[in-house]
Amino acid sequence: HSRTFVGRLVREVLLQTDRSQTIYLDTHSGWYEPGGGKEVFGIRTCSLLQQSVGPIGVRGIDRTLAFIIVRDLQDAQRFYRRQGLVGLKVFLPEFAAQLEPTSSLPATAAKLYQSALHRTSKLWPWLADTLSRVGQVQLLRRQL
Repeated sequence: HSRTFVGRLVREVLLQTDRSQTIYLDTHSGWYEPGGGKEVFGIRTCSLLQQSVGPIGVRGIDRTLAFIIVRDLQDAQRFYRRQGLVGLKVFLPEFAAQLEPTSSLPATAAKLYQSALHRTSKLWPWLADTLSRVGQVQLLRRQL
């Protein structure tokens, strides 16, 4: 789908650091294969990338990644406006009232939390995927 060199480059970097195929290790500042521990994308790769495309190319990559974050967050906001907030506008205030007083746990806390989880269960998978992608892109921006 990417039409520009920077767009294709960003798409490839996102594929290399795919959150379902790699693990980011903060202590090593890189993405690694889960089983073997082989580095997939790290400081050395970023250095090569910076040398290859120069400061202007790195700025283009950074801006493209920033636009991806904005798009994903806007998509999340639209999703919640359409899907989530319809039933949650009534549920959340009721749920908050049942948790009062906040200084102690209600007697039926387990039942309340299970009910809340059930009522919001269809929202979590999509939210987790979107936020993990935003996190992946933020880590890439920090790395570059």
